[in-house]
Amino acid sequence: MKTNGKREVIARIIRQSLVLAALLATLLSTARISRAQSSATSPTTPTARIAAASTEKPIPPAAKGQLEGITVHGHWTIDVKNPDGKLVSHREFENSLAPSNGGASLLAALLGRVVTPGSWWVLLTDTTKKNVIDISEPNSPASADCAVIPTQSTTGSCSLSLSVAGPSVSPGTLTGTTLTFTGSGTVPAGFPSTISYVETDNFPCGPSLSPSTCLTGTVPNIEGIFALTSRNLDGLSGDPAAVPVTPMQTVSVTVVISFQ
Repeated sequence: MKTNGKREVIARIIRQSLVLAALLATLLSTARISRAQSSATSPTTPTARIAAASTEKPIPPAAKGQLEGITVHGHWTIDVKNPDGKLVSHREFENSLAPSNGGASLLAALLGRVVTPGSWWVLLTDTTKKNVIDISEPNSPASADCAVIPTQSTTGSCSLSLSVAGPSVSPGTLTGTTLTFTGSGTVPAGFPSTISYVETDNFPCGPSLSPSTCLTGTVPNIEGIFALTSRNLDGLSGDPAAVPVTPMQTVSVTVVISFQ
């Protein structure tokens, strides 16, 4: 009888173990199925990534506006040399669009065909703007005005050495993104000890004239003189320091303007 009792206990333990094993197998199978389903919808698949991306919040219009814009960037280089050609100073700084009714108005007028682009000059002056070094395009309305600078200024000099280079043109293609002014002038006798202001100016004509006529026309065709860029060189409010000069020195200028 005792032997039969032991056998019944053993048989009961075996039955309970089989039940537990079956339950454990069921739980493991369910877990594998759940993980497989979760993996099938994971963002690692292209469809899931696209769906996840579509739920991202769009950039508000105000925020988009902060990331967009058109920039006019300019870079000036001024080299001052003694009459013997020795370099005395080298100065580089960034330019700004001329304020008020200046650079922005000129660009809008040119693009809107309100005016025809004309000749250019670069002005270097003291703080009073009455002492002037003028560097103009030759054979142009700018050069005609440049010629009278010495008589109209307290002290002044006129140079007809300015060259202007823009993008190159071929059928169906524009190459280049910059506008470059290059030229040099002489510091006149009596000029103050520093150049404290710089400016690039255009002499546009009415829209009925062609650019070539406006460039080589006579003074009466001029509609006005408009500044594209300007910069104070006084060392104040973040402006560059003035450029020291003495009479008879040569001042070479390069201005590169780009658009982004």
